Amino acid sequence: MSENYIRQCAVTFAYIGKTYDANEGSIRVRFKIKQSTLNQPNTATILLTNQNPGLAKALCDERAEGSNVSISAGYVGNMGMIFQGDLRKAIYGRENPTDTMTTILASDGGQAQTYAQVNKTLPPGSTPNDIVNTSIAALKQFGVGLGFVGPSVQLSTPVYPRSIALFGMAWKLMNDVAKSKGATASIQNALVHLVTPNDAIPGGATELNTLTGLIGMPTLETGGLYARTLINPQMKFHSLVHIDESLIQGMLPQLLSDGSIHPDYRPNAINMAAIAGDGIYRIYRIDVDADTRGTVWYQDLAMNSLAQSVNAPTPAEVFSSGNTLGQGP
Repeated sequence: MSENYIRQCAVTFAYIGKTYDANEGSIRVRFKIKQSTLNQPNTATILLTNQNPGLAKALCDERAEGSNVSISAGYVGNMGMIFQGDLRKAIYGRENPTDTMTTILASDGGQAQTYAQVNKTLPPGSTPNDIVNTSIAALKQFGVGLGFVGPSVQLSTPVYPRSIALFGMAWKLMNDVAKSKGATASIQNALVHLVTPNDAIPGGATELNTLTGLIGMPTLETGGLYARTLINPQMKFHSLVHIDESLIQGMLPQLLSDGSIHPDYRPNAINMAAIAGDGIYRIYRIDVDADTRGTVWYQDLAMNSLAQSVNAPTPAEVFSSGNTLGQGP
């Protein structure tokens, strides 16, 4: 069980060969990370207070753009990478009259999505898997590889009887294949994930409760289940989380100016997310907000239920791996 004791944080900038550790030195590190399965790069905004001026100016150099940036965070005994991407822009200035501040903007796979191109003809007998491999070969030139491909994404069919000319942006080709399989393609920490609504990465579910970092009460809304937790690198995209039903509260109604409930509020409407009977949810969005010298150190999760999915694992299968961080409330 995670005790969430003593924060851990390390931010590494490949261009200057420097890692800023939250437990050493006098630099204050703050960062906001926005990650989702949308067809756009994940982003990170990093603030470094009182950084060495020479290193700060090196990060602001145009030659630093595109270099690797990574963030690892968590607690003693449970620290891991939560973001990896490319440095897009850095600005050096002052936060106030006494403190300097370097602001760094980074994106996960932004260069690969923008610049990777394909110009190749596949022979007869090729499959969607060959298109994916061709696209990955182009994306790898910008540091992006192939990650998790869900078992529901069948790339071995169909078999194309004629040759196929591939020309254009590699990311568009990847998305075209994903859409043809009822899946989504997204880049998570420099790896392309291809998943359908039925897929979750292997490794078991993380038990989420007040002992393992849950803050407040999870809320069920139209878009799914939302919860705030302490930073936990075990909670990754398409990974599973187990939440006891007794911890979940329903969506609060929107009030009108006169204090009455909005007429469109229908708690039993068809678009209202359902509580999972087995308590198993899959993460599809993660927003992180952290300050190594402040009280902010949490992540906001958006999850959906896998209870009705054809390929969803049973509770026994989910917990068989032993990848749980607590025993529940």
